[in-house]
Amino acid sequence: MWFFILLLFVGAIFKFGDPFFYFCLFMILLFFTNWLLNKLFQPEGMGDRERAVFAIIKAIVFILLWFWFW
Repeated sequence: MWFFILLLFVGAIFKFGDPFFYFCLFMILLFFTNWLLNKLFQPEGMGDRERAVFAIIKAIVFILLWFWFW
């Protein structure tokens, strides 16, 4: 997993100004947002209903990030 994050960083560095640069930045932002949400809410101890609500919250956060970033 960290290998792919490193590839995104390298891709962002070498493709500065290219559309791929912005794609790499957005994917890095999504990765760390997902990591932060998982650390804050800890979905491992949730039931099915809470896990579904958590998935909806994550989808809403990702959509808001998409609109903010673009």
